[in-house]
Amino acid sequence: MGLNSSSLSIEEYMRKEKSGNDIILTPTEGYDSIFIWLHGLGDSASSFIDFFSNENRPIPKRMKVIMLNAPICPVTINGGMQMPSWFDIKNLNKFHICEEQALNNALKIINTINTEVKNVKDDYSKIFIGGFSQGASLSLLVGFTSKYNLGGIVCCSGFLFPTIVLKDDKKLLPIFAFHGTNDLTIRESLANQSYKRLVDNKFNFVYKQTKQGHEIRQEQFKDIKSFIENNIKI
Repeated sequence: MGLNSSSLSIEEYMRKEKSGNDIILTPTEGYDSIFIWLHGLGDSASSFIDFFSNENRPIPKRMKVIMLNAPICPVTINGGMQMPSWFDIKNLNKFHICEEQALNNALKIINTINTEVKNVKDDYSKIFIGGFSQGASLSLLVGFTSKYNLGGIVCCSGFLFPTIVLKDDKKLLPIFAFHGTNDLTIRESLANQSYKRLVDNKFNFVYKQTKQGHEIRQEQFKDIKSFIENNIKI
């Protein structure tokens, strides 16, 4: 991510632990909300430790972070190479992805949410989900597949699957997405096209274009944090 760590050590405000391959960051002073984060294709949860433990991290002070790792799978657009992937991609420009893989992983994440909600008084509105690139797309699938309304969804440089069913009971679900106009991995026009259904059907969706590539920059920290703080119910 190219981020600089804070001058403070992570242990001063966050407790880091592993659960299998996943990484959990828990505020030392306790927490009242949870953010579940999904990395992008070929990446891992560990790449985002600085992202969430940085002193200027894009989340409220009392928010626990669960960074999940994708399974290792062959990816068609990368010549069948085995890598961390939430779903196979056959042709991104035509949205040809393995929906079965995506749904299976979404259901596993929903199980994680159902387990973690006990730690925030069984209140699903205190759980947010988000991700980068492929992880952003899967976050949307989780949000629309879960029978509960989460606190919100953060989509960094991803897209909405065209097959996701948009139900009226999800219209108030807060969604924030941003995408770089210079993104050469997932074209901004492709992302914009995929989000058109959310706009046309008047979902609670905020979209921001940024002048950058396929990445998250420090400038987005404030936007993400504001979105969470504006929608969190404590």
